[in-house]
Amino acid sequence: MKLLFFIVFIVAGIPVLSGSYVAPTPIGEIDSLSVNYRFSLSDINVTNRGFLSVNVSGANSFLIQHGYPILPCRTEVFHLPFESKILSIDVSINNVHRYNLPGKIEPSPYPCSLGFDSNPVDFPCKVVYDFDVYPEDWFSYRVGCGIYRGEYCVFLTVDLYPVRYSPWDDEIIVVDSMSIDITYSPPMKVSSDPPSKEYQLVIISPSEFAGDLQVLVDHKISRGVSTKLVLLDEIYNGLYFPVSGRDDAEKIKYFIKDAIEEWDTTFILLVGGIDKIPSRETHVEVSSNDREVFVSD
Repeated sequence: MKLLFFIVFIVAGIPVLSGSYVAPTPIGEIDSLSVNYRFSLSDINVTNRGFLSVNVSGANSFLIQHGYPILPCRTEVFHLPFESKILSIDVSINNVHRYNLPGKIEPSPYPCSLGFDSNPVDFPCKVVYDFDVYPEDWFSYRVGCGIYRGEYCVFLTVDLYPVRYSPWDDEIIVVDSMSIDITYSPPMKVSSDPPSKEYQLVIISPSEFAGDLQVLVDHKISRGVSTKLVLLDEIYNGLYFPVSGRDDAEKIKYFIKDAIEEWDTTFILLVGGIDKIPSRETHVEVSSNDREVFVSD
């Protein structure tokens, strides 16, 4: 069922600076990019539990966090050159509207294990939100790195929140548009010379398997695949690269990073189970005998 809503007031005119992140003074060249997004409140519906759901055109996702309401958001991922340094992220907003609500916005579902109902029968029909305004700001961001279209790059993920909620006043605050301005320092140009050593395949193994694995190494090399056998102790002792990491699992992770960057490695083969290769475990109970193990963090 759709509901009518009422405009309390509108702040229009010049852009309002919502927030920003500024890094220390850069060194070298500076690049920038700017993007603008438009939003419009589509409708407010009543859910089957008696709560309200808010929909906004221009949003592409929802902000879901247990204990807080479900709100529309827009998530954008920017791909920057690998090793770029992000200098500033500015987000500005235009035309702020406030709308009265006749009830509470539906809360986010309970977290649960895969295979279980995320909305149990005792899901509350009433909710008390213990905050003034949510989210606290108009945007948030996070930075990572990885491979995009075959190239290493920096992933800058920006989450825009065109709707903020004030439960004490039973109102939402909506903006017409948001602009993102990003400045960053691209990496310094590096030599195009090939690495001094190049191994397409790196095999990481405990020393007890070294003899058996040498047959595989010789076979790969005979097929034109440059291959290197690296033992765990060699990683821990820094035989090839300086040791980094808080524990053995992280030391392996950073060794792989160095191998990719210094040896132009494409493939990694880990030999041995979790009793042989240090790993960090994560567990999601689906049945009484399930077990999921991940080497990465």
